[in-house]
Amino acid sequence: MLKVLKIDDKRVSLIDSQTLLPTFLSLTYCIHSLHRKSVNYQQKELTSIKFFYEYWLTKEGQSLDFSMIKSNFSGKTLLSMIELLDGFWLYLNNSRIEQAKNVYSLKASPYDVPTEAYSTNAAHYHSVCRFIEQLISNYISPHYITKAPDEVELCRRNILALLSQKKKQYSSYSSDKHKNDYKSLNENQFRDFVSVFPVPTNPTKDGLGKVSNSVYRQYRDHILLRFLSSYGLRIGEALLLRGSSFKPNFSETKFFMMVTNLEDNVDPRSKKPSIKTASSHRELEISQQDYMIVKGFMSQVKLISQHDFLFTSSSTNASPLSYQGARKIIIDASNRMKKLFPHHFDITKSDHLQTISPHMLRHTWAYFQLEHIFRRYTADFIKAGAVDPKGIMKSAIDHLRSLGGWSARSQMPAYYGKRFIAKRANELSMSKFKEDAFKHFNIELPIFLRNIDESSIDK
Repeated sequence: MLKVLKIDDKRVSLIDSQTLLPTFLSLTYCIHSLHRKSVNYQQKELTSIKFFYEYWLTKEGQSLDFSMIKSNFSGKTLLSMIELLDGFWLYLNNSRIEQAKNVYSLKASPYDVPTEAYSTNAAHYHSVCRFIEQLISNYISPHYITKAPDEVELCRRNILALLSQKKKQYSSYSSDKHKNDYKSLNENQFRDFVSVFPVPTNPTKDGLGKVSNSVYRQYRDHILLRFLSSYGLRIGEALLLRGSSFKPNFSETKFFMMVTNLEDNVDPRSKKPSIKTASSHRELEISQQDYMIVKGFMSQVKLISQHDFLFTSSSTNASPLSYQGARKIIIDASNRMKKLFPHHFDITKSDHLQTISPHMLRHTWAYFQLEHIFRRYTADFIKAGAVDPKGIMKSAIDHLRSLGGWSARSQMPAYYGKRFIAKRANELSMSKFKEDAFKHFNIELPIFLRNIDESSIDK
């Protein structure tokens, strides 16, 4: 039996419960790719690979590792893995129960399988495709194949092309539940969302100097919102912050926040947050006001907690806040906003909201930040006499990448650049209606077209 087990705070492995050893091929995948990812990502990927290992065993009567070693790591086994992907898809949608070898199962219908299950199975399928892709890169090489290098390269490309076709087959079933997360709040939506995080200006304290639990939660939630939306922190990064994460310079004219993993093993949480990539370790300058707010709040944390974490529960032991606890703060606020400002959730509007998630606040920060950086770089380029729109945008995107902790390979900063360019293109397109040539379209509307509430249109 195979099990996905957490080895330590940074690594997960697929283990054979009989030998208590990691499966060979999955271990190579972990070493080359997965162990540089977050623990949660490793667990999800290895769970999918575990399902494929089990499917291979039922089909071939031997383990995937044994098949690969028996074939001397040839491309033959890799091709067999690709050929079995269609059957693996049916296996997933049949509750991971393999049909008899002489029985052909009909393709599962979206009407028979719940949408959420289909999306989950598509995620498993594409995880296995990534696993096979890594194996192809490792083993279709001159080290394992005794052919001329150019022939080996051609073989590798052909196998990857075949895998690419398989990867595209079930892309339409991939989940879109996080699609709304890639939206960002506009200025009015953001203003109203901030308003559902009120804080008392002069709260009462008891004899020990402690504020009430409700006031403590209000300040904690407000500070969480500030750091997610003002500095673009991922929620896991925010949960790593401690009092010692905030430091001034020697002259105390600038203030900094250290976003990094904890190395002292003092985190008592069973699911410990961690930095996503090496690029995510960073030192961010923060405002003096934010620094003072954190220092003031930490004086309250120290009165109720044995730990130095910024975000804790308000219970007696004040344990460090969990990922689910932090996420619930934002989701609950989203629900309050829906009641207080229902017009932001009106589906008849193009920029309506479905819900607000923690990561959506990071997207909001990124878009506002890119606009600000672009304007600053434009002014600097003009002053230097070198106005190059592409150069300005590239510089702005690189700056955003550094602030947001994205890796060099991440396409997210460029995604925001495309959104910004599209917005400016639309603004320029609409400005043409103010020019003389297009004023011919300015006619008086007939009565039957005046039923629309003109007061609701932003002129």
